[in-house]
Amino acid sequence: MRLIVIMYLCTWPIAAWAQITIGDAIPAHEVEQAKAMIEKATPKTLTLQPGEFEVVEPAKGVNTPLLWLTTPDAIVQRIEVAAQQPLALWMKRRGDAAPQLHQFPAKPVTWAIVVGVRQGTATVQIIRNGANNTAPVVIDTLVVSVGGPAPVPPTPPVEDELTKSLRAALLQDQQAGRAEKKWLLALAGIYSTASRDSLESIKTASDLDNFLIVARQAAGIPDPELMLPTLRQRLRQELLTQLNVTDQTANQPFTIEARRIARQTLTHIAQTLEAISR
Repeated sequence: MRLIVIMYLCTWPIAAWAQITIGDAIPAHEVEQAKAMIEKATPKTLTLQPGEFEVVEPAKGVNTPLLWLTTPDAIVQRIEVAAQQPLALWMKRRGDAAPQLHQFPAKPVTWAIVVGVRQGTATVQIIRNGANNTAPVVIDTLVVSVGGPAPVPPTPPVEDELTKSLRAALLQDQQAGRAEKKWLLALAGIYSTASRDSLESIKTASDLDNFLIVARQAAGIPDPELMLPTLRQRLRQELLTQLNVTDQTANQPFTIEARRIARQTLTHIAQTLEAISR
């Protein structure tokens, strides 16, 4: 008997945990009322194209002046129509294929039309003065989308250090009156052609420098002292830096790796010159 009682007591909390309470369900009509209330509390939405309009009327029982607070105010325009005032306008209403004449008889209350002005989204808060000197109350919110979401401006590409430095050098040469952009493309062509060469004939960094000088002279590009001096000094410095040599060590023998780095650097320079020439 004692064993049976203990087993019963051990199972009792489980049975209590699983119990079901009846009689406290929310009646169906109250559920529907709650759904309707939530729907009314949800901001209303309106989609327009620029130049389109739609009618906005106060709900029944709203007969006091309303304040419209639009943010931002450049997306839509509100045109208020006074009570007992008819309205006729030639415009495209939301959903119309083209503008046409719209005539509205006089209404017993003040109403309005909302016109899409330019692309973007605006939020309109409709405010009513509080009764008996109480605080104003936001009685509704209207979200107006005109022409779809505003276009996102493209993010400018991030320029590498070589491009930034060459732009700065070009500006300096332009201010000195020693910059004609046509020579940028000519230089780009020389560096691009050199980047496709095997460079087997190049034994040192000095040889590469002379190789580029000969190509420049053959293309008729003015001497560096006369045209783009700052930019061309920066180009030469880029080659020396990437090859890890200086003017004093430029006669060191070229290795296979040095030729690879040289071709890669020449390609980068050519692409950068084309970019800043635009």
